[in-house]
Amino acid sequence: MKKINILLFSFLVIFIGINQNIYSQTATYVVTKTTDVDPFENPYNFIDSLCDPDMYGTLAWAITKANQDLVPSIITFNIAGSAPFIIQVNYELPVVKWQDLTIDGTTQPGYSSEPVIIIDGQN
Repeated sequence: MKKINILLFSFLVIFIGINQNIYSQTATYVVTKTTDVDPFENPYNFIDSLCDPDMYGTLAWAITKANQDLVPSIITFNIAGSAPFIIQVNYELPVVKWQDLTIDGTTQPGYSSEPVIIIDGQN
């Protein structure tokens, strides 16, 4: 009985240590495109190398990626070109499921107190 208690205690200590390590990290996903592609024609995959190239780097990709991660996440922007950067939303964006998600438009190069990222959902 003592062996079982020690093994269980060891497992709990390792499990708690792993969980604390997981939640002390932050994942960052960078939006590099203003396009909003059809998610059925351009499928998402959590493994970036398997993700459709047109989907990879979009706002929908970043939100979906953050939703599937186990750590707090930050979505940043690094879109090439000149401001304003208009993300024309043509398809429904994923619902943000993770409570600890920051979408930080101030990270876009060229930002200086005025928004340069515009999310247009008129379509």
